[in-house]
Amino acid sequence: MPLLNFIEPSDIANVTTGVPPGRAVRPATRRDLTFVNHCQRKWRESVGFLPTQVFERYIEAEQLAICEENGLPAGYVNWCGTTKGVTRVIQVAVDPELLRERIGSLLMDMIQNFAIANDQSIIRLTSRVDLFANEFWPHLGFQPTAIYRRPTVRKLQLIEWTKPLIIHDPTIGVTLRSVE
Repeated sequence: MPLLNFIEPSDIANVTTGVPPGRAVRPATRRDLTFVNHCQRKWRESVGFLPTQVFERYIEAEQLAICEENGLPAGYVNWCGTTKGVTRVIQVAVDPELLRERIGSLLMDMIQNFAIANDQSIIRLTSRVDLFANEFWPHLGFQPTAIYRRPTVRKLQLIEWTKPLIIHDPTIGVTLRSVE
């Protein structure tokens, strides 16, 4: 599945998207692995940990993106699309000093663009119940669809968040809201 609609940096704020100057979302490269691994170690309790080899595969598949603030990495997201019409966000992490600065929103906008461009009807992610980020997801249109315990860690409760996408079918001229 091709990765589309990355957000390019600009010298002036983009009024349409609200992207501030100096901010961009771009495909990750191998050079970004140091940043991603640093984030994983720093926020292990929030995002978990995946080996470098897994991220190398995400890079090859163009399913790892970096949000930059004035040329420096400020956050990342990795995901996968499925044949069942679901884009699954695996991890999203934003520098805590840049929370509430639209970094996470820009990363998730890019995910939504990817999902729509690849005929995905739903975006899903899973988050620990006790994370501050759970206040963020409803603002982006996500709804909690399940709460469960991870089988390997009995005390760890997770929330599954789902965002149905609006899909326009030009063959019948109708806009449909996806339902699972």
